[in-house]
Amino acid sequence: MRAKRCAIYCRVSSDEQVRDGYSLDEQERAGREKASREGWDVVSVHRDEGKTGTNDNRTQLQAIKALAAAHTIDIIFIRDLSRLARGLKLQEQLIDDLLSAHVHIWQSDGPVVKHDDAGDIDPDSRMLAQIIGSTNERYSRDLARRVKGGLNQKAMQGRAVGPVSFGYAWQYERNANGDKLRQTAQMVPTTDAIIVVEIFTRYVTACYSDLSLAQELNHEGLTFCRRGQQHKRVPFTADTIGGILQNRAYLGEINYQGITRAGTHKPIIDDELFDRVHAIRQRRSKAGSGRKAGTPAHETLLREIVYCGGCGSRLHICTSGKAASRIKYYRCGQRRNSGTCAEPMLPVAIADERMLQLLRSLAIPAGIRDAAIALAQQHLAQPITPGIDRMQVQQRLERLKTLFKLGDMDEQEYLRERATLQSLLADVPLMPRLLDVQRAAALLSDMSMLLDASSPEHQRALLHQVFDTVWMTKAGIRALRPAPAFRLLIGIAAREDADSVTSTGLEPVTSSSGGWRSIH
Repeated sequence: MRAKRCAIYCRVSSDEQVRDGYSLDEQERAGREKASREGWDVVSVHRDEGKTGTNDNRTQLQAIKALAAAHTIDIIFIRDLSRLARGLKLQEQLIDDLLSAHVHIWQSDGPVVKHDDAGDIDPDSRMLAQIIGSTNERYSRDLARRVKGGLNQKAMQGRAVGPVSFGYAWQYERNANGDKLRQTAQMVPTTDAIIVVEIFTRYVTACYSDLSLAQELNHEGLTFCRRGQQHKRVPFTADTIGGILQNRAYLGEINYQGITRAGTHKPIIDDELFDRVHAIRQRRSKAGSGRKAGTPAHETLLREIVYCGGCGSRLHICTSGKAASRIKYYRCGQRRNSGTCAEPMLPVAIADERMLQLLRSLAIPAGIRDAAIALAQQHLAQPITPGIDRMQVQQRLERLKTLFKLGDMDEQEYLRERATLQSLLADVPLMPRLLDVQRAAALLSDMSMLLDASSPEHQRALLHQVFDTVWMTKAGIRALRPAPAFRLLIGIAAREDADSVTSTGLEPVTSSSGGWRSIH
């Protein structure tokens, strides 16, 4: 007589269950011991990790049901009924399905449902299973209520709730044994934070869609990881880029149940960069499907940042003429919609060339550049001190982990050294504003050469790097607002050498916006 064929089913849904002795390995061990004592042949082991027992949407549970339907197993072993289901209705349905396939369900202390000598189901054992199922369901509902309350309290304290965002990782306080202490999880930036900053910085040039930005990052060999799982890297997609660009966690905020609060974690980007990205996404959303086919973004340098110098409304692209004589214009949205603005249409070619000439005129001589950077440093109150290389610190952490795994370092020394390195990472500023100003100065110094060597698409990117907003009429540029790094630099450079900026026909606007206006 052949031995009965047994499939072992294991499930955990949380770290707490692992600590309470419900680890997948422990469940499998219990199943194999039971099979050995009963003389069963273990034909397969099925493990569902991180899966709730309140539904049957579990890959390995479905595999068990398929084996039962194919009559390739005789017994399914579970450590106890809570591993099979955490709801009475679901538990009863699963038991009925398995019994109808002539598969018996066993747990550590015996069969879940017993049969009498005639092969009929013992009603007392079925009733006991139902009582246990009801108890498991009540436990699950009570746990959900307590977890929800705990998450709400956690959010009110400014601590992150839910999966960790890309660019961050969970960091825990630990006891003397190195075990994680509950309720101490804190999001800390990782080296992927640099990629997050790069995504936002490139997007504000308005030269990318979510898809094209994802493709460029993938081409450069950069990868994405979900839920902080550094060992599971995947290519970027349009959806991952869109999720990153809309994630306010990068501002140091948390959102739970529709309520946004200040978080206790360090921000990766600043409000101004996030707002510029949000403004571009809003404009594109309002435009519906975006630009018309055959009209690439780089054909109009000022799209998305140009406004009417008369009424302040957005300027939109329109065309006039037929076939080869068609001309593109910037047209005031207020004039188009209500006719209340009298500003005439502005030819795109004239407006774009006007801005390119302005960019060339903003070149800052080396002597002025050095003085501007020095004053910017003083203005930002950032002392000249050697910075901490985040990449080097992260590499040291990886080497430390390797030494510990190889047994070349004891646990206490490993934890002590790791805490020191993690504290260094926590103190590194992720957005050194002075470095932004230095890059801006270098860019302005080489602007004429860059424009001459650039394609229209790259010229558009340069323009959007330097300016946030431009107000223009057919008569000329009325006002403009530089991007943050250039705003401070141009202002300081203008005070050092007025001719280097006012020769462009612009002067500073005395306001918090840090803009410039025409003096002609």
